[in-house]
Amino acid sequence: VEGQRPWRHLAGWADAATYGLADLTMLRKELFIGYTVAGFLGALVPQTWWTTLFLAHHGALSVVENVLIGPLIAVVSWVCSVGNVPLAATLWAGGISFGGVIAFIFADLISFPLILVYRRFYGWRIALTMSGVFYVVMVLAALATEGVFALFHLTPAHTGVLVTRSVGGVLTNSLNLFALVVGLGGWWFSRQRARFGGGVGYAIDPVCGMQVRTSDAPARATRGDETYYFCAERCQRRFLDEHPEARGNGALLTPRRNPTREENIVRDPVCHMECGAESAATSREYEGETYYFCALSCAEAFDKDPEAYASPEMTVLDPVCRMRVRVSDALGPVNVSGVNYYFCNPGCRGAFEAAPERFTPSGELSAIDPVCHMSVEPSHAAASREYEGETYYFCALSCAVTFEASPAHFLHSTPTRGS
Repeated sequence: VEGQRPWRHLAGWADAATYGLADLTMLRKELFIGYTVAGFLGALVPQTWWTTLFLAHHGALSVVENVLIGPLIAVVSWVCSVGNVPLAATLWAGGISFGGVIAFIFADLISFPLILVYRRFYGWRIALTMSGVFYVVMVLAALATEGVFALFHLTPAHTGVLVTRSVGGVLTNSLNLFALVVGLGGWWFSRQRARFGGGVGYAIDPVCGMQVRTSDAPARATRGDETYYFCAERCQRRFLDEHPEARGNGALLTPRRNPTREENIVRDPVCHMECGAESAATSREYEGETYYFCALSCAEAFDKDPEAYASPEMTVLDPVCRMRVRVSDALGPVNVSGVNYYFCNPGCRGAFEAAPERFTPSGELSAIDPVCHMSVEPSHAAASREYEGETYYFCALSCAVTFEASPAHFLHSTPTRGS
């Protein structure tokens, strides 16, 4: 149903149900741990105990301390939006400031179960960065809320009395029954996806169980005659570790060996990097010619406009005189640190060969990202990492995070320049 309105077709509903169930499958451990720990804390730790962590009746000092502590209580108490309001009411009855209560309610986005979910999606580094940014924003927003309410004299008064009410049994049971029907309906639609014609353009990640679109899956691997698609590169790596015979490709590749002299050396028409025809990530046929690519991203760029890359009229920039020249007419290439440079005349080529550092950006040579093998200028690199006395530069933060997980995995066969 791609290109149509999926909600008008049973296949669209089946795909949506499968997507939701796949996410639940991927997060099953985090959800189980979150609800279990939250339940034990709610049953074993008196809610009034949390109020002992807040200062009260100390004026502005209490406001600031309460706002700073509020989100941290949300983290360690393991409550999400389901249980934070009753605990917030208890904290308010215990005497904490209005801003502290607001900060605590805001902080349901950084409760520990959700931090585990962020880690599952993005890895620890990005998850902790997100949580830190959320924390700062929550603190500032709570302070602003406290100030605005105080300015207009709208801050509620402390009564010291906590009144609890529960939803009536009929309404509770009705909502529970409705949720059960929706859940079973989603499960049934997912089981009937093939019957309804769904699943076209989608695949299930064999590692984490998440549903991904095959057209823009971050990574994939081939095993035998079957292609597997992954939600993230870390799932691809786990799959390749478990199945060494599989061949991976995608936005992030497993380390490729450098081409040997015995191999047929070819040049990627998109990024102009050299690679062996046998070790290339993928290839394309166009007008009777075979083109090889160092990464799937280059092949996808080629697919969008093959004439722009296959045409001999493609132009490049002379690094000396900054004139554009056709590749077919240019002098060169001169390879410096894995990057090919072309020239309009012998004079420019000679000047470049005498002092290449003068004509590369910022007076520096390019480095090679050890993860995706893209050429990176150190001064414009998205990130850098130190490892065993060497500095490695990366075209994107995702490459740096992947490198941190297993540096030796990417360095045993890939030289990195520019350190």
